[in-house]
Amino acid sequence: MVGTNQTQDDLNYNGASFTNNVSINGTLNKFTYLASFGNRFVDGLSAAKAENAENDPLSRYNTNLKLGYEFSNNFEITAYASLDKFKTDIDGFPPPTFAFADTDDAYISQQKRVGISPKYIYRNGSLQVNAAYTKLIGKLFLHLVLQTKPIVTWLMLLINIILMMNFIPLLV
Repeated sequence: MVGTNQTQDDLNYNGASFTNNVSINGTLNKFTYLASFGNRFVDGLSAAKAENAENDPLSRYNTNLKLGYEFSNNFEITAYASLDKFKTDIDGFPPPTFAFADTDDAYISQQKRVGISPKYIYRNGSLQVNAAYTKLIGKLFLHLVLQTKPIVTWLMLLINIILMMNFIPLLV
């Protein structure tokens, strides 16, 4: 899918948003499989109002693999793994004014997940256990020019990080 991403004043309709997904799945006797990949790229708008505001692009991709086997009519097991990566440029609150502005700040996250899901089927129902391990890494890169007194700068940097951490979940 291709879309546009522009302000109401920009009527060029350039393709700036791309979404791709592919998936393959099936069954071979008692073996099941699923593999998928998804990608999204948006050459984003800047949220900050500036004369020469830079675009703040967003890039995300997801991969997924799921394999299963039916050992008998009463027992099957599925194992799965996934990898998700996300990167976006964001605007921030640079010193010395700490007012919202067009900056070179960025947020990057990566999530890895593996799991196993055995299922036992009995006469009047079933028992299924889902066990998974997830590792999530998120990094916020702030490009700051420190021009104020050190104690004020570090205090304002702490406030800036708190504000940004509250703002980032709104982007996802």
